[in-house]
Amino acid sequence: MTDAGASTPPGLVERTRCRPKFSEREIEILVEMTIDKFYASSRRLSASKKIRHWEEITAQVNAIAPCQRMPREVQKRWDDYIEELKEKILQGRRHTERTGFGPPIDHVLTPLEERASFGISEESLVGVVGGIDTGCDPPLTGALSPLERK
Repeated sequence: MTDAGASTPPGLVERTRCRPKFSEREIEILVEMTIDKFYASSRRLSASKKIRHWEEITAQVNAIAPCQRMPREVQKRWDDYIEELKEKILQGRRHTERTGFGPPIDHVLTPLEERASFGISEESLVGVVGGIDTGCDPPLTGALSPLERK
């Protein structure tokens, strides 16, 4: 039997093929160009400039990609890549702290990941500890304040 004449039964959505994963070379281009376009300059970029940068990055990725990718797809891959990288960095830190600052975890950052981590701030890794700095120490929990100790 062949599926040549078969059609999708009513009520079922025809499944589309998944897009191929980004290759290592596509990710290299994505990282290098994103750092050059967004992190090389200390100036804030306008929304139109950001859109133009993502279109340029997408054009470079598409030059070697097996399929044509959209700017939003490329931007999403960058966001996912950075989230994966943050998790890898934090996992290494957690391991180091658990071992009393002993030997590092087996997986270290690749040179490409080292380059991409350039744009990751410390706050984005651990968050803002203690909330907003008001210049006052946070209240001690379960302990008497200096005035109550007398």
